[in-house]
Amino acid sequence: MTGQTDGDLLDRQREVQRVLGRCMLRLQQYERLIKTIVAHHDFTGPAHALASTRAARIADAAGKTLGTLVGRLLGSYAVIDGTDTSADSLGNAPKTSSRSACGST
Repeated sequence: MTGQTDGDLLDRQREVQRVLGRCMLRLQQYERLIKTIVAHHDFTGPAHALASTRAARIADAAGKTLGTLVGRLLGSYAVIDGTDTSADSLGNAPKTSSRSACGST
């Protein structure tokens, strides 16, 4: 190869590395955003334990992969025709609940 061709090849290689790096940073941003949504969009529990419930959900989401998070998000945040997928497991205990969802009809 000539000097000109080697220089062109190196320039192209640097450009590919730059674009790949930007894609990786964007994926990391998406992962952080999805972790936040999954951890905060739905929580239910006794009023005195909401702080610990929230901390446990954040810790649980922190250890999940992007694919697992997307599965959870689609399973609980995205709803079709207003279908409610939440479960009431606290019975008659005093509780506080907050839930957000994105729906499509």
